[in-house]
Amino acid sequence: MSKEAAKRRLSETISNNRERSVWKYFLEIDSKKILVCREFLIKVLQITKRRLETIQTKLILNQNLYDNRGSHNSHTVKMDNKILMELDIFLKSFPSVRSHYSTTNKIYFLNSALNKTFLYNLFCDYYESKNNVKLSICRETFRNYFTTNFNYGFKKPRVDECDLCYKIKTLGIENVNQEDKLLYEIHMPKVKEYSHLRKKILEKNSKTLVLEFDYMANQPLPKIPNSAFYYRRNLYIYLFNVNVYSINASYIFHSIEGEAKKGANTIASYVNYVINELRSLLVNIDELETIYLLSDSAGGQNRNWCITKFCSLMAIILNINIIQVFPVRGHSYNPCDANFSQISREFKKFPTLEIPDSYLNIIKNKNGFQVIKTEVLDFTSHLDNYFKSDKKIKVSKSSRIDYYSNGEVSFSTNYEKSNNKVNLLIKKLENPNECLKHLSVDSKVAITLKKIKDVKFLLNFLTKDSKKFYNDYFNSTVISNENCEEFDESDLEY
Repeated sequence: MSKEAAKRRLSETISNNRERSVWKYFLEIDSKKILVCREFLIKVLQITKRRLETIQTKLILNQNLYDNRGSHNSHTVKMDNKILMELDIFLKSFPSVRSHYSTTNKIYFLNSALNKTFLYNLFCDYYESKNNVKLSICRETFRNYFTTNFNYGFKKPRVDECDLCYKIKTLGIENVNQEDKLLYEIHMPKVKEYSHLRKKILEKNSKTLVLEFDYMANQPLPKIPNSAFYYRRNLYIYLFNVNVYSINASYIFHSIEGEAKKGANTIASYVNYVINELRSLLVNIDELETIYLLSDSAGGQNRNWCITKFCSLMAIILNINIIQVFPVRGHSYNPCDANFSQISREFKKFPTLEIPDSYLNIIKNKNGFQVIKTEVLDFTSHLDNYFKSDKKIKVSKSSRIDYYSNGEVSFSTNYEKSNNKVNLLIKKLENPNECLKHLSVDSKVAITLKKIKDVKFLLNFLTKDSKKFYNDYFNSTVISNENCEEFDESDLEY
């Protein structure tokens, strides 16, 4: 191949030296050079046009024609078992915690500053200092092997480890007092007993239905990013999650402070809604033998006489056994907590959430949640017409309550079924379904005047549409003239 100067006048727009030259191509046969066209040469040598142009450019610039492809230091090198073992030891050197809720036992790094890129750089330094050889794998290869071979994550999971277990784990069993040692000896068998029962409950069975529910931490209304927000009282939006295992459904119920008390009536109303919804959705509803209700043991919400009477009535109406189980605190493994953790992370992405719809739209955009608004009914006073409260029975001490279709109820302080049954019915119910047809709406809860004034002050920072929402709310709410702080004992879980 040779280069000659172009004989014709070239356009001034051509700036490439290669294009300003005339190239002739030859093939040598029996020591003779035969002139050929470019296309013929490319097909004979089986190279691309781009490759030929690269050679021409190098000839013009007097560069070495040596092929530099593949000579860089970023080749993908397969990680051998030695490197994987070194990586395993390296990863275990970081403080981590096993997920409290994940079924995959994922391990999370406690240091939130860690990520895969940072880990790669640290491992390169670690490997070189230990072996006196630089690590010959690229970052992308490291990322792929890390994801494929190790069960580590970077998001710190939400944990609610119980106080006693945390104290024992931190200080060591030998460094705590005798009272804590005795409590721990009683505590751990109960934890194992609940874990065994929970595992048995969650086994796939077409004849059981499992519902687990809980309240999320109160969310402020309005949420705005200025100093006034932190020094003023807020209203709250209440979010309640019911998780249904059998059909992998999750319901989010919502209400605003003042609409209804956050207590037994809301729990009964929401669970009643879900059960009625499932009766229309499930084809095998008549084949069910048992419904399990799992929740924390908050006295003002889940473990009280109102919920006991409600569950007993539902067992009679559905002609089914209902078992209510209260887990050991800190060992609930409640999926609602994991749901709340996801939702809470989404809320934190938005510095301004002025009205309830701002919160609810975020939840609706998350797959898997059905957002529901329903009336809160007055089950407490209504059920007193059909059921009695036995003062000899300590509902607050129960870990398990069994409700039977004949109206009998048994209470147990452990997770074994009790044979001591009591009948709470005042009289036999001729038509149980009629009991739920005359329920009245629960009364509204008064908001203190002090809180109303603080919220009205915050309206100065809101949009016109948001102001209209709060003005409509204030016109329909009940206001208390007392200046004392509101305290709802139903928020106390234990």
